[in-house]
Amino acid sequence: MIKYNIMSNYQDVKLVCKQCGKEFNFSAGEQEFFESRGFRAPIRCQDCRKQKRVNVPNHPIQASSGTYEICCSRCAKTTQVPFKPRNPQGILCSDCFETK
Repeated sequence: MIKYNIMSNYQDVKLVCKQCGKEFNFSAGEQEFFESRGFRAPIRCQDCRKQKRVNVPNHPIQASSGTYEICCSRCAKTTQVPFKPRNPQGILCSDCFETK
């Protein structure tokens, strides 16, 4: 079976956010992804979409009830994280996580 690599007919499009009025880019790759999933074109920019998710009750981003103290598994530094760790022995501080 031969597979052909067909060029996409999508082109980058500028859209205007319905919430903040800011112009944002809807790339050809995003258009192809949205269509493959049956999604409509976004009506909000990425920042407003993130903000909308945060304002949804019981959304995982908002569900955090504060910060939790942990001890980094690599450097033993005590720090705080914005989620309740399931396994505190496997948690890294932000410095160790970035150098992972």
